[in-house]
Amino acid sequence: MNEAAFPLGEARRLHPLSLVLGLMKTGPRMVNFLPALVGIGVSGQWWLIVPALLLFIIVSMLFVWLAWARFTWRVDDDDIAIASGIFSRNDRTIPFDRIQDVSIEQGLIARVLGLATVGFETGSAESDKKDDGKLNGISFADAQALRTHIRRHRTGAPVPIGEAAAAPPVDIMLLVMTPKRLLIAGLFSFSLAVLGVLFGLFQTFDNFLPSYPFDFDFWRDMARGTWVESWVLLHRWIAALGSVVVLVVVGLAAGVIRTMVKEWGFVLERNARGFRRTRGLTTRTDVTIPIARVQAAILSTGLARRHFGWYDLRLQSLANDGKGEPDHMVAPLARIGEVDAILRELALDRAGYEGGDDRAHWHRSHPIGIALVPLILLLATGLSFAIISTFAPDYLWAVWLPAFSIPFMALLGWFDWRQRRWHFDGQLLHITKGVLRRRHIILPARNVQSADVSVGPIQRRLGLASLIFGVPGGKEGQHEVEDIPLGEAAALRKELLAAR
Repeated sequence: MNEAAFPLGEARRLHPLSLVLGLMKTGPRMVNFLPALVGIGVSGQWWLIVPALLLFIIVSMLFVWLAWARFTWRVDDDDIAIASGIFSRNDRTIPFDRIQDVSIEQGLIARVLGLATVGFETGSAESDKKDDGKLNGISFADAQALRTHIRRHRTGAPVPIGEAAAAPPVDIMLLVMTPKRLLIAGLFSFSLAVLGVLFGLFQTFDNFLPSYPFDFDFWRDMARGTWVESWVLLHRWIAALGSVVVLVVVGLAAGVIRTMVKEWGFVLERNARGFRRTRGLTTRTDVTIPIARVQAAILSTGLARRHFGWYDLRLQSLANDGKGEPDHMVAPLARIGEVDAILRELALDRAGYEGGDDRAHWHRSHPIGIALVPLILLLATGLSFAIISTFAPDYLWAVWLPAFSIPFMALLGWFDWRQRRWHFDGQLLHITKGVLRRRHIILPARNVQSADVSVGPIQRRLGLASLIFGVPGGKEGQHEVEDIPLGEAAALRKELLAAR
């Protein structure tokens, strides 16, 4: 690429092939046009359907072309200018010094066409990306050159964008997700929510399906003519077991497919600015996570993952990781040693919690949580007994439902209390919680923007409090140390604020 092909100060349009991407986006919009076509058909004017459809396509193509023709972008010495809009013009100038990072994204069709979408994170739209600048459809080579030019400018070594724009050298390769590891991660991504959705779909479309796995006749027809036919006819529980197996298999397959599509080719590298992550099968993304913007690290694992020694690591950052992903995933499935290597680059540590290390210096929350839910259930049982025995004595058996769940909830509360711990070493605050999915939050004191002491009515009676920390960015925006002595909460708050 030379300077004549990519000069500074000259307005440029998106790549002509980006028109293909624009036309493809008109497909979903046809759904909004379907009621009009149905109305034409109901009125009896069938001969108008084809002309109306052609008119819609022509008008859509015209608007796509006008949007492309009216969109220009220009790279100057210190900023990038973007002008867009067909009727109402929007001219925006983004100084390089305001750009926090430049991301490159390629959908499946864009990869075939050699195009990419370049996004500019300015820090002014952390919760709403519509205000950030984007170039939807420039060549992949131009996207890489533009990102390199902006990054070099921010490091104090700007070069003409038309000159050689090789990516900065990679310092450390931290994590590579092989297909085998992606398969394991997909199996661990099995969720009961998937089963609920599948069950709901089968129930909803029951009248449209000839048979489905929850129907006894389905298994009877499957077994007909085989040696298991008599077993199925005599034992209906076999059909129920088969339905469960189908759900589990489909749920596992859904988890594997979802993980493969999202994390395919996952590579995490450490470069001069932070972590560079590339991933995606249908949509390929290339994102850099600046270390300076990382606010906290969240290490998670489930019961099965923990048994096999697998963890995932997310970073809470000032910029989210796209729609539906506020935290940056940097390790979808990693061993504890790989997690430690990533944390070392952030000057963070686990304080000896995972991996069977010493936890003697950790503090526990008060065990009030063990008795709180069972106490509520006990009160609900007594209230239900009083109401049902008075107004509906024939249904008195229903009182035993909450009563039988009291021991189970007490046991669950005990396991939950065992995981509610915290530790502060003067610089890093560690918080752990969760039973089925354990989370370990590693929060540097310098990133705490606020610390609030919260005292509930039950906590007040016991002299307890919760300490809530406001942290910018991320899914939650705050973290909490629950049910600790009030004096201890006040002391921890003072120590945290002093260490910032």
